[in-house]
Amino acid sequence: MSKKRTIKGKSKTEFMLDCFAKAREINPGWTKEIFHFNGAYDEETLTSLMWKNSSDVHGLQLSITGDLFFKQALKLDPYEIQIDSITGMRVVQMSKNLPWPYTVSLLRPPGNGYTVTLYSEEVAVWAALYGNDIDKLMEAYSR
Repeated sequence: MSKKRTIKGKSKTEFMLDCFAKAREINPGWTKEIFHFNGAYDEETLTSLMWKNSSDVHGLQLSITGDLFFKQALKLDPYEIQIDSITGMRVVQMSKNLPWPYTVSLLRPPGNGYTVTLYSEEVAVWAALYGNDIDKLMEAYSR
């Protein structure tokens, strides 16, 4: 059985509920602006839309919706690492080891590699210390 992934000791749902509360402080109309919700919405359902895989035993990779939420509702300025390829081993290592939400996207134009977007200053500092080498970063977090 896989180990439950948490963010600062909280499940994905608990973490996102805190994020939704913070988003309401920063931008009270975020649900309408970003998701075009005019009325009530179910935060637990919305939470499941934020992750590539919402199970608590899977990694912390955000979906496109989650990425949009972090950038627009929380007004975060993420840190980006450019990498040449996404191997199966890299995907597994990021899923197992990155302690904070992130995204992986194809660089434009296609064929130029990928961007790993980090939503944690702490992880960004460690990435910079490892020269933005994702493999060295994953090795450090695996210890």
